[in-house]
Amino acid sequence: SLSGSGTPSLSGSGTPLQRDMLDARFSGHLAWQRSRDESISPVYYGKELTYHPPLRAGLRLDLIQGRWTLSYCARYQAACYWSRSNLPEYKSKEQWNHEVQARLCLKRPSMVLSLRVDNLLDEQQEDIRGYSLPGRSWFGGIELARTSLPGPHREGM
Repeated sequence: SLSGSGTPSLSGSGTPLQRDMLDARFSGHLAWQRSRDESISPVYYGKELTYHPPLRAGLRLDLIQGRWTLSYCARYQAACYWSRSNLPEYKSKEQWNHEVQARLCLKRPSMVLSLRVDNLLDEQQEDIRGYSLPGRSWFGGIELARTSLPGPHREGM
């Protein structure tokens, strides 16, 4: 929490949520913040701070079957102001982002292959006014496991 004369004030809470179910894993997060301008300027005092959405939330579901993991993630961000004046024409729209991912774990060599699609619905979104985020994006990956080295050089670490 920031406070003091002429200093913005931030407060909020975060709640982790997680539960394991058979071959599935469910997790989520929730963050709420009340961010108000506490400067000495009577024009801005009490107005919402720019680029501070009051609510962010997310849910994730991982389905695990053998060496495969299929994941779905949904994230939400409430609308926030882009201008200190808090005029309606300078307020962003709320944002939803959906992501899917598939991962395959291989034993020999120790490797994980992955494919992810972000912004699945290809929605136009902006973090900063006038600067669009990418549309639907595809990512592929290969992770190689690093094995520990045997021998005396590992002692004392």
